[in-house]
Amino acid sequence: MDTPTAPSLLTAATATASAPTTAEAATVATSDFETFLTLLTAQLRNQDPLQPLDSTEFVAQLASFSTVEQLIGVNDRLDTLQSKQAEGENLALASWLGREAADTTGRFIAGEAPTTLSIPPAEVANVSATHLLIGDSTGSEVARLPVTAGGTVDVDPEALSLAAGETYTASVEYSAAEEILATAPVPVFGRIVEVGAEADGLVLRREDGLTLSPTDVAILR
Repeated sequence: MDTPTAPSLLTAATATASAPTTAEAATVATSDFETFLTLLTAQLRNQDPLQPLDSTEFVAQLASFSTVEQLIGVNDRLDTLQSKQAEGENLALASWLGREAADTTGRFIAGEAPTTLSIPPAEVANVSATHLLIGDSTGSEVARLPVTAGGTVDVDPEALSLAAGETYTASVEYSAAEEILATAPVPVFGRIVEVGAEADGLVLRREDGLTLSPTDVAILR
């Protein structure tokens, strides 16, 4: 009867493992290790006494199996930590429900009624003119209104020909003598009504329909 060589033992013990998940990998690794030891014992019992097998091969393969088992254990612990972290984030974001959030870029979705915006005060000196800029989803400017820094303005979608349900951005431009001194996004607030999960991570949904990630929130009130 032919006795398998040392390299074939490793192949025979791992041939059935194909892209397992972490949980499956742990089961497969344990099963393969036991199979490997069974084959190793059988081979040692049936080896030719005059030509004993090289023990170095077996030691190297045993070390390889041990390393794989340790790595699987590390992956299990990392998965557990990630799961707990995600649960903690969900609980933290759940406390945001019902609060109002503004996007870092001033995004908002036009509705049927006017939207009241608070214009940030100028952080630069010598400002002689302040304008509210409304841009569409492509970045093109669709409206420009003179406003007062530190004041409020009602953005009427009908008067500005803004399409209901479309996403726009609001920003403010500070200038002097036709020279632009600074620009900044205008915080447009919307009430958070849902916390969900997508492929890229957790997301917040506002009552106006805007979806944003927690890192997109500029102001929460």
